[in-house]
Amino acid sequence: MRQEGKRKIIRERAEVFLKKINPGTIPDKGFREDLRAFLKENLSLEDKLELEYEERLTTLWAAFEQSANSIFITDIQGNIEYANPRFYKVTGLTEKEVLGQNPRILRFEKSLVNYKELWKTITSGKTWTGEFLNRSKSGELFWEIGTITPIKNKQGKIINYLAIKEDITPRKLAEKNLLASEQKYRALFDKSYDAILILDDLKIIDCNRNAGVLFKESCDHLQSSSLLDLSPENQLNNESSAAFFQAKIGEVLAGQPLIFDTVLLRGARPFEAEVSMARIFFGHKTMVQAIIRDVSEKRQAEKKIIKAKEEAEQSRKAQLDFLSLMSHEIRTPLNAVVALTDLMLHEKLTPDQKENLDSVKISARHLLSLIDNILDFNKIESGNIEFESNNFEIRSLVLELKKTLEIKAQEKNINLLVQIADNVPKVLQADTLRLKQVLFNLFSNGIKFTNKGFVSLKVRLLTEKGADCNILFEVEDSGIGIATDRLDAIFEKFTQAETSTTRKYGGSGLGLTVCKRLVELQGGKISAISKPGVGSVFTFSLPMKKGLSLATGINMHAERPKLETLEGMRVLMVEDDKMNQFVGRKIIEKKWHASLTIASIGEEALSFLEEKDFDLILMDLLLPSIDGYELTKMIRSNSNGKIKNPNIPIIALTADAFLETRKRAFQAGVDDFLTKPFDFEKLFQKMIKYFPGQI
Repeated sequence: MRQEGKRKIIRERAEVFLKKINPGTIPDKGFREDLRAFLKENLSLEDKLELEYEERLTTLWAAFEQSANSIFITDIQGNIEYANPRFYKVTGLTEKEVLGQNPRILRFEKSLVNYKELWKTITSGKTWTGEFLNRSKSGELFWEIGTITPIKNKQGKIINYLAIKEDITPRKLAEKNLLASEQKYRALFDKSYDAILILDDLKIIDCNRNAGVLFKESCDHLQSSSLLDLSPENQLNNESSAAFFQAKIGEVLAGQPLIFDTVLLRGARPFEAEVSMARIFFGHKTMVQAIIRDVSEKRQAEKKIIKAKEEAEQSRKAQLDFLSLMSHEIRTPLNAVVALTDLMLHEKLTPDQKENLDSVKISARHLLSLIDNILDFNKIESGNIEFESNNFEIRSLVLELKKTLEIKAQEKNINLLVQIADNVPKVLQADTLRLKQVLFNLFSNGIKFTNKGFVSLKVRLLTEKGADCNILFEVEDSGIGIATDRLDAIFEKFTQAETSTTRKYGGSGLGLTVCKRLVELQGGKISAISKPGVGSVFTFSLPMKKGLSLATGINMHAERPKLETLEGMRVLMVEDDKMNQFVGRKIIEKKWHASLTIASIGEEALSFLEEKDFDLILMDLLLPSIDGYELTKMIRSNSNGKIKNPNIPIIALTADAFLETRKRAFQAGVDDFLTKPFDFEKLFQKMIKYFPGQI
């Protein structure tokens, strides 16, 4: 009673002290210190200890209530006597469902915890720590790491058990994802077709199965090795392997992935390898992943391909050189034949003489077409053909073609018929040279294989969309025809309908092949239908564009221009062939009355250019000693300053009809180009452009 009275007095005094505080305020630090001093003055030692103990219990209780971890206390039988708010929030259970119950209400994953061992540990007075996989009231799984500690009284007897559990679900999910990622990486790592090494600087710390296969070593042995143990002392460029790989790894660690070729060792034998290096993060350290491939066979194959390509290029160049030479050798004398025939046809002739000369000209032109077909076929096969786009009048082109072939048709009493639909645009854009080549081939074939009747050309508009047109050409004849089973073969190279056809009618079997390739390379189609003894119809279509009106240009309906004099023009002809020199004098000097000087070699031409003034040079390109290309460059550069007119117009005259020849000539500095054999009227038209006062 005495003790209770004492406490009553103390409470009354404390209440008086507390009245100093306004209601609703929070005691500050100063107030708490004053309260503590007051209590010390008014309490006995026993009371003070009891009060301090109660304060500690209050603080501990507050810590339990406010803890971010789940906390519960059980009796010595393991039944829950207390659980903090966090416990109820995590489990979703209520006090009624928890108090007095065993913690197994959380439906632990039993396989994770040995409960006999747990109970044995805590009942012996020791603390147990472990992980739990629980299930909340809603059925959701969550992970916790828990510590269960026995609570003892002053006599050391266990009176309760305290369990503190931390939610580690996010960590477990992260570990699970990391494990799945590691397993996936390891599977890819081990099953990769390539050899993979993980490098810590030059030291190998991990490798996959194929690394062992590639280097013929066990992975355990490789992991105790360095990259330098798998390399020769020096690389192919004599750089030390140590310096080479150290530099590469430095670049990779700086963030630059690399792919490079190197030489590695398989035992004592070197092999060529392609190495791909990238920076990776292995644990808490930055390392290098090296993917290695044995490319020895690949590199050898590449070398063989390069060698084969070089040999093919050399073979192709040799072929082109041969064809270029043959073209020059055949066209050079043919030029004299054609030019002199044309010259003689302009003189007074008896009917027999004219007939003979016409036959010579037709034969020469036929020979020239065979040469052109061979050269064009070679260009097409090598992919070395280009197409131009020019404005032209389709009706004028067709009429000119008809006029060219009329003599040949009249000899066989064959009618040549031409029909162009009214809706075909007047002016079109296409490669006129190639179009005339295809039409000439088909038209002349029709005449060749027709003994009586007709050969006709019909031109129609297939489609029209804006400026784009598709033009259809149809060449029909009443000739010998082609067997149905041979129609597909006639467009193949060196093939004619029958072997007897070549003997009877001649030809190389390339004309239709060239026609087909030329049409298809321009985006068109060509086909044929025929019946033996009735005739054939060859049809091809070509995409074209509508052309611009030709305000000026050659009127193909007009008569060919009459030759005018070149009197007063000073011409230097650089030509080594005696026959062509003879033709030059006959036409340029005697017929056109120009002042002609002839140089047989380049050195002689340079000497003339240093001594005299000329208005024009006719330059053969294939010359002995200094060729026409080099001679043109020397004239243009005028390195010694002695040439009187280094800008003099130069027309290249060559029997080499290749596109490369034309390009090379213009690159050398010529102003114009004419292929032998040429119509001397065309030569005149080119020369007159450079007549003094015309430029």
